[in-house]
Parts: sequence; C-alpha cells; structure tokens
Amino acid sequence: FFYRATSDSQYQMRCWNTQQVLPDDGILQSAVSTGFAQLANGFYVWNKKDSAEMLAVSLVPIKWNYIVTNDYLKNTFVNRPMLGNQYDIFPGEGLNGTVRSLKGDPLFYLVQKNVVTTASDNVAAVWLRIVAVLLVMLFVHLCAVYIATYKSALHGLGFLLGLLVLLRVTLYVFPNAVNLRQLELFDPTIYGAGFWLRSLGDLLINALMFLWVVLFTRPLFSTGQIKFAPQNNAQRWLLLILGCLLMVFTTFVGVKIVRSLISDSQISFDVINFFSLNIYSIVGFIVLCCLAVGYYFLCQMILFLVKPFFSPGFPDLFITTAATGLLLLSFNLGHLHRGLELYALAWLLLTLFLLNSKILNQISTRIISSKLVFWIFYFSISMTILMIVENSQKELRNRQHYAEVLATKTDPASQSMLNSMLTDFRLDFFSENFERLKVPFTNRFLKDSLINNNISGYTNRYDTRIYSFDETGRALFNDDNSTYEQLNTILNTQAKETAVRGLFYYDESYDRFNYISKKEINDFSGKFLGTIFILVSPKRLKNDMLYPELFSKGSNTAIENSSTYAYAIYIKGNIVISHNDYPFSTALPSLNFKGRPHLQVTNGEYDELWYQAGPEKYIVIAKERGTALEVITLFSYFFCAFLLLSAMFWLIAAFVKSRFDLQKLRSYWQLSIRNQIHGIIIFISALSFIVIGVATILFFISRYQSNNQEKLSRAIQIMKTQVGEYLTDGWQLNDSMLVAERNAATTIERSIINIAEIHGVDINVYDLDGNLKMASLSLPYIKGIVSTKMNPVAYYHMSEQKEIQFFQQEYIGKLAYASSYVPVFDASGKPAAYLNIPYFTSESKLQQEIANFLVTIINLNAFIFLMAGIVALFITNRITGSFALISEQMKKIHLGSVNEPLEWHRNDEIGSLVKEYNNMLA
Repeated sequence: FFYRATSDSQYQMRCWNTQQVLPDDGILQSAVSTGFAQLANGFYVWNKKDSAEMLAVSLVPIKWNYIVTNDYLKNTFVNRPMLGNQYDIFPGEGLNGTVRSLKGDPLFYLVQKNVVTTASDNVAAVWLRIVAVLLVMLFVHLCAVYIATYKSALHGLGFLLGLLVLLRVTLYVFPNAVNLRQLELFDPTIYGAGFWLRSLGDLLINALMFLWVVLFTRPLFSTGQIKFAPQNNAQRWLLLILGCLLMVFTTFVGVKIVRSLISDSQISFDVINFFSLNIYSIVGFIVLCCLAVGYYFLCQMILFLVKPFFSPGFPDLFITTAATGLLLLSFNLGHLHRGLELYALAWLLLTLFLLNSKILNQISTRIISSKLVFWIFYFSISMTILMIVENSQKELRNRQHYAEVLATKTDPASQSMLNSMLTDFRLDFFSENFERLKVPFTNRFLKDSLINNNISGYTNRYDTRIYSFDETGRALFNDDNSTYEQLNTILNTQAKETAVRGLFYYDESYDRFNYISKKEINDFSGKFLGTIFILVSPKRLKNDMLYPELFSKGSNTAIENSSTYAYAIYIKGNIVISHNDYPFSTALPSLNFKGRPHLQVTNGEYDELWYQAGPEKYIVIAKERGTALEVITLFSYFFCAFLLLSAMFWLIAAFVKSRFDLQKLRSYWQLSIRNQIHGIIIFISALSFIVIGVATILFFISRYQSNNQEKLSRAIQIMKTQVGEYLTDGWQLNDSMLVAERNAATTIERSIINIAEIHGVDINVYDLDGNLKMASLSLPYIKGIVSTKMNPVAYYHMSEQKEIQFFQQEYIGKLAYASSYVPVFDASGKPAAYLNIPYFTSESKLQQEIANFLVTIINLNAFIFLMAGIVALFITNRITGSFALISEQMKKIHLGSVNEPLEWHRNDEIGSLVKEYNNMLA
C-alpha cells in the first residue's frame, strides 16, 4: 500500500494491490518499521518504509480470523491450514514458539490449544500405512496360495479365513491400535449401524474382506481342489439346506446393509445433483459393488457344489430356498420393513433360476467373462430398484418432518409461550443484576434460574441458551465459543420476524431452525452495560452448533426459499401462505386422513404430502416426481462402477498371479480376439466420454461466463442510469452511505437497493478514490471480511484506462464470483462514482448447470457402454464361432484317410483361410 502525506499530517492512499485488507491507523502511526497486528479478518506481520513524502506498507497474512466461518471462509493458518484448530496466535514473545523478524525482534508466538484432539498422522504417514497394509495383505494372500497349492485347499482357505477373522476382531476390540478413527471415513456420525458396522470405513473393510475370501475360494471350487461327496441322501440334503441357508442369510444381510447405508447415514446418493456427491458417496458405491460381486460368486459356488447331486431341473433348490427363507422370516415377524424381505426372497429365487441356466451360468478361474456383462446389467438394475425405494422412503420421512417444522414456525401457541418466556428477561432485571454475569459462579446460577423457572410445558418443548457479552463484545462465561459478531450476524442477515416483538427465527437447514432474541442492557443512567442473546431451539430440532452463512441470508437453508419443494398452509379451509409456483387450490380440498396425521396424494407429475397440524390447520408440501431420471442415472452409476471394479480386479489378479514378474505379466496382456474387441470398444467409449465431457464442460463454463457478463451488463446499465439521475439531482456521496441496516438509509439509498432487489443483484458504489460509499450487502465490508477499497485491478481499468465497463472474476476467501464495474457520470458528463455489481451466486449456479450436464452425459455413456458390450458380444461370437468351426474340423484330420473339406459361402478373410485349407486337403 502506498500513501502520500497530506498537509494536515495525515496519509492518503494512492495505490494498493489487494481488496482483502487495509492497514489500520495503528500501523500508519507506529514509530517502528516492523510489527505484528490483528486486523479485521486476521493476523498480519507488517513492514513499512517512509521516503520522499511517500509511505509504503506491506502486510503478510499469517492466520485468518473471520468473524463468521463457512465453506469459503475458514480461520486457518495461511500456509498450514491444518494447524488452525491446534494453535492460537498471540503478539509479542512467549516461552516457546516465538517468531522473530530479521532484526531479531519478537513478532508473535504460538500456543497449543488445551483441547482434547485425536492424534493424527500427516498425509505421507497415512499413505505409507496404506501401502504397508496392502503389502501385508499381499503376503497373507501368497501364503494362503502356497498352503493351498502344496498342502491342501482347505488348509489354505482356513489359514486365510482364520487370519482375517483374527485381525478383524482385534480391530474391533482395540480400535486405537492403528488409530483408524483419525480418518473421517471411520467417523460414526457419517455412518453407523451397530457394533459390526460402526462406520463407513468398517463397512468398507468388511466388504473387501468378504470379497477377498470369495475370490480366493472360487478357483478352488472350479478346479476341483475343494470337493464334497455326500455318502447318502441325508448328507446330500444337509449340504443343500446349508447352502440355501447361507444364500438366504447373505441376501437378507445385504438388503439390511443397503437400507442402513441410506437411512442411517449422512451419505448423499442424490445422483441427480452431481455436486452433492462426495468421497463418501464413492465409497458407498464401492461397498455396494463389492458386496454384489461377492454375493454373485458365492451363490455361483454353492450351486456348483450342490447341483451335481440333484436332478437336472433342480426343483429341490427352489423349494428349499423358499422354505428356508420363510422360516427365517417367521422368527422376525413384527420387524419386517414393508415386506421388503419377502421381495428380497423372491428376487433370490429369480437369481437362482438365472444362475441355474446353462446359458448364463459359468464358473471358471477367470474373473471377467463375456457372460459377466449380463450379470452387471442384472445387479445394476437390482441395486437401483432397491436404492430408489429406500431413497423415496427417506425423502418422505424428511418431508413429514419439514411439515412439522413449518407447523411449529407458524404455531401462534408456541410463539405465545415464547413471549411469556421473554417477559422474564426484563431489561430492568438485567440492569440490576448484570454485574453478577461477570462472575463465573453467579453467571451460571443466574442463567440456570432464568431457564428453569419457566413452566414445564416450555422446558419440555424447548432448549434455551443464554449468551452474555460485556460492553466491548467480550463473552462472559458462555457455554460455547459463539462470538458476539456471529450472533449479531445471524440476527442481521438470516433472521426473520415472528408475531412476537423482538423475537426472530433463522433456519439452519430444512428441518432445523432456532429462535433468537437480542437485548441491549443499559443501567438506570443510560450507560451501556452489555448485550444478552437468547437462543431457543425446539428440542426435536436441537443443534449444538451455530452455522452462520455469510452470503446466503438463509436462502440455502430455509425451506421457504427452496426450489425443490412447494408448500402451502391452510387455516379454516382457506389458503393463507404459499411458496413456489405450484398451483395450489385457494380452498382446502376434500381429504380423508383415516385417523393418520399424514396423507400422501399423487397429482399428475407431483407428489403431495398433507399434514394435519391442528383441528383447522393443514400443511401441504409438494415435490416433483423425477423417478425415471433418477432410475436411469442411478443405473448408470452402478453399471459404470461394476465395469471399473471388474477392470480393477483383473489388474490385481494379473499382478498377484505374475508375482510382479514382467515376463509373466506380459502373458496376461496377450488377450484373446474376443477380449481385444471388447477392450477396444469399451476403451473408445470411455475415451469419447472423457473427451466429450471435458470439452462440453469447458464450453459450459465459457458460455455461462458470457451469459453472466451479458446479464450483469444489462443490470448495471439500468442501475447506472438510475444512480446517474440521482447524482444529477444533487445526491452527494458521503460516508453515511455505508449503512449496516436498511432502515438507516436515506430515501435515495433505499430506492437504489429496491431497484437492485428487483433485478436480483447486489450493488456497491465507490467514489473516484476507490472508497466504498454504499453497499446493499454491507456486512462483508463493515466486518472487515474484505476491505472498503475497490478491487485494484478494476480501479486501474476505471481510473487509469478510462474504460466504460470492466468485467472480471473476484474472490472472497475461496468464494469465486463474477463482478462488473461501470463509471457513473454527473450532470456535466464527468465521472462521479464507480458502480459495481458482485454476483455472489454465480459459482453455485454454474455448478448446477454442470451437474445437470454430467447427469445427462453419464446416462448417455452408460447406454453406449451397454450397447457397445452387446455389439462386441455379437461380433466376437460371429468371428470366434468361425474359428471354432475351423479348429474342430482340423482336429478331425487323419493322415492317410479321406478328410472332408470345409464349406464356407462368404468371400472374406475366413473364406480365404478355408479355401487354402481345402486346397491343402486336395
């Protein structure tokens, strides 16, 4: 930053290179040239040099310290983000961890936080542990193969199975032995379903071990190394019953795991919204695919084992399976989930019928075969149907809860109860007792008394938290680390008024909201003492943390602003509130709840959920049914996941069997003609998917940016005309234009903000020196998240280059957004101000555009993969069938006898080969 000294010994900024922060007066007036300072949004080391009436100041950010945090703003060290939660930073010299300047002067020191943290390794150590685990697994596998080869197959299988069970039980009993909990994958809050499935990581380990054992066992059966020879009918039937029991049991367990993965987790499987998926979604798909592949091979082995001892039609298999399944279900009556287990049993019978078919059943030492394509298709459809059913049930439960939340928000009785509670929080009472809040014991006693003295009806329904702050905004012994700035930000940007004066509510998500009230305490002489915030959470909706969002103003968390749902509230037969563009009826339709609180109604392409909130109060939430698109997309994900998993298994098998010997590994790449054709077609499809996807996404980004630029250009020209007219009428730019609340603005300022809201944009007005004079969304500038100086690049183009309009991408933290600038002229035609429109929602909308495209292209390429597989199967069967005919005929050649010539009626390459063969016979 460069300043020029003025006649009154002040400094005027002439040049700057960032909009992130500004030096404060303490730095400018300091007698030293180097120091450490806490500014509005973080901690900085500063340097300055005074020369020839110019003052140069540099700021080096050390740690961010935003008043609110979200996905874009995080309070971390600039070059070591992971240390932000472990260390505090203080100015001066400490006992340890002091950082000094080049001259040796102490700047700041670090203090480790006194909090309980989970010991964690760095990234390199984690990857080294993963490699070590993989090498140990390889060693165990090779040992099991050695034992199975040179001892017996059962000994090898017993060694592998026993060792894996021992290791797995050890991890369950001693979870801290390898410190798996340091990884978020093993966080039970993401997924947890009992002792054996404590986390998504545990489920992944169990699925991989299950698949490992099955893949190890499969070739032992196909090569005849493991055999069972029943001596009599009793042993034969016992073998069949045990096999059917194992298949039925694994079927029910698999269905239960799929259900729990959806209903008992925070994992998103919303495949329509691509950017809602994350690493946990990917792990979830991997787990489901591993379980499906292992299940398929397990059923295949059981049939291979028992089929030779029964009649060719094998009706005994289906009868025994059905009887075993019904017997197991009879012990679980009263705990069936909408008959899902019965459907699963019917699906198992269909699967066994297909496996028993000579066309589709094949057991060999190869992991990948042409018949596996059908089973990939079959299991993709099966998993898709199951997940669609569970997803729809989970969404319905969520919608029922949303309806109850809306009923609570609009319940006059609840707000009357809260009003009664707030009467106990009288200003005169706090004026008399505010000093008691400055002592820890009396602070806790006073707050507990205020909360517990309420009627039982209130305390049973609501959880209350009281936050006290002194006149400087310093917290007075509150229960958590919520700051005055965070609570005040929520009140000013997210809160909506209720019918009770001074009581507001804000949404944390569709199904969570809190009430909030603020009381400023003065003594009897009018001196400001401090501030009290009261937060009230409905107990079903209680949440222990505050999640203020900086720029959303609650729009992304409130169902009232949702684009997915439409809702209406009916009171005494008439509609009183409606949201979104769904055509609700103005009068309450005829409904029959049959004694239930909820009623589901289908209306064309929409699904309506009705909730009876009271004798004359009804709430309806409507949602468009996108089942067809969801089915196609989910099938595409599963189909692609199975293909990738099959390719990965083939590579792992090649490396393991070759013992990493390059000479042996080359033999695995000598594919048959059939596999070469399959591979080439799939490779071309995959390559085209990548090329088309990347090119189209780049086109989307370019087109979206140009559309944004055009939209902002139109909006800013309208705003420019309006602001120019106000300037012509004598409107003056002054510092009072930077208003924190709309009510404090002048009539002209409110008019400008109204126009901006009509066009759905925010607006900033800068003077000719680049100083912010007005902002419709002033919070980021007032609280120092960004400075009140104009973006330096934009200022250069406006002030020095004299451009009529400038458009660029800017950043606040990690939030990228489009921003447009134009000069505004006064009556004489000279520039009087610079107008700026920041488009904060541009990145999220671009992601939505890309997500919609990715859903389409993934569906398209899954269809292409499927068709390519069918075409490749047809072509290879035709080609290899011809070679098989020639091979069989050549096997019949006997020297010294008459050999039959081959007949081939097509003039192609195979015809030339047949012709040469016939000439040789002649």
